Amino acid sequence: MTHRLWARITQAELLVLAAGTLYYIAFLIAPERFMDGDFGDDLMASGGFGLLLAGIVIARAIQSRFSSRVLGVVRSGAILLGDTGDDGRDRIEAWINQRAVLMLAIIFPTLLVLYLIGVASAPSDQTGKPHLIAGGTMGLFMISVRFAFGVATGLVAARLADPQNSFVLQPAHDDRASGFGSLGFFYLDQAAVLLLPALFMVTWILFVQSSISQFQEATVVSNLVEAITDTPQPAPELRRFATPYVTCTSARVAPEQCPRTDLAFFWQAQFVGLSICNLVIFFFCWIVPMLILARRMRGYRRQVIDPRIRTLEQKLFKIRTQFRTPSPDDLDALERQTDEMAQQLAVYRACPAFPIPLWTAVTAAVSNLSAVLGILGTSLL
Repeated sequence: MTHRLWARITQAELLVLAAGTLYYIAFLIAPERFMDGDFGDDLMASGGFGLLLAGIVIARAIQSRFSSRVLGVVRSGAILLGDTGDDGRDRIEAWINQRAVLMLAIIFPTLLVLYLIGVASAPSDQTGKPHLIAGGTMGLFMISVRFAFGVATGLVAARLADPQNSFVLQPAHDDRASGFGSLGFFYLDQAAVLLLPALFMVTWILFVQSSISQFQEATVVSNLVEAITDTPQPAPELRRFATPYVTCTSARVAPEQCPRTDLAFFWQAQFVGLSICNLVIFFFCWIVPMLILARRMRGYRRQVIDPRIRTLEQKLFKIRTQFRTPSPDDLDALERQTDEMAQQLAVYRACPAFPIPLWTAVTAAVSNLSAVLGILGTSLL
């Protein structure tokens, strides 16, 4: 049942994507018919919706490969799914669909409520608000479907790591991740795309806040110069692209007439809330599956690889001490034997126990941590 339901949801998402693309084209051609007053020629809406459409297309392309990535790992022998004798395709898709439907029922209403609260307080006229609601609802539905699928793939890692399934590390695998690279890189690519909404919102928070700070400083300087010289000074202005998003919290007046301390970015509370939701989803899409898979991989290394390393070290030590002065006839055979064992030992020692290469993992962790700290930092502004 959930398989058919999720299939209907993804079909609906595709229809919304087509409708949203036409809606976006119409907005670019005639923005005055969509957002009048403060929202005419809205750079945040036009740029954000375009980025959203592109991100949805990319996310769909990445996430459509999840089942094949898991099956690739299973067929390579890196994961053995119990004793059923099949490759697990039906079970994998069932796991994903069940969790994706449940996550969508949680994520979409949460994001929609946060967004509608912001729309209700936005200083737009009655022509603009219906379009804000229509465009935002379409965008949030598509984002929620991709987020739900992303969280579902993260939770599927826990099913793959179930004790009834076996992990088998392949030390010499060319993916430098013991055979788990295709799955690890899927989670990495997916997380990078699903973090884009939060990065977009953080960028706008920082841009508008810096514009407000610059405007406030310029106003102080202008007033000071005017008081000292008794010469009227030109009124400072906000940056052009930031003006539509700045409001006066104490009165319905233009920013230039508002007390400096009462200027604010009216989307900030909603953007911070939505960004935090995005971080929670990012955690389940990237951090959780990486830790789950790494734990099982480290367990296999401790139980299987490390004993092999100790056995090889003992054998190699015994051979080298036993034949300290080999005869010429035994020298070549001894060198070949020890070289083979030394090479095998080096492979086992270098056996990765993480789903992606270590350097890639470190780089991704640093970049993602920077993004996360940036998002959390803006919540304090």
